[in-house]
Amino acid sequence: METPLLWHIPLSHYNEKVRWALDYKGIAHRRAVLGPDYLIRAWRATGQGKLPILWLDGRAIATCCMECRTMQDRAGLIHEKLPHEFPTDLRLPHAS
Repeated sequence: METPLLWHIPLSHYNEKVRWALDYKGIAHRRAVLGPDYLIRAWRATGQGKLPILWLDGRAIATCCMECRTMQDRAGLIHEKLPHEFPTDLRLPHAS
């Protein structure tokens, strides 16, 4: 299995989400920062003009949620669920 390659730009919260997810899950990957011509390269790779793009086994994945899901599935990781932290009764208390 080839190490996945993440095409990204540094200042983007979508790109940061994927970088954090890969790091958090401990999934080894390489990163390539794209320059001003990223739009053309992204369109050629995926048919969409957006980043990040994860290259996995010669296939380009262009949706950040799909990238995270694909990598977790591939690594055999179980999707974590957040504990129930919010109260079920959200009514405001009545003022007397």
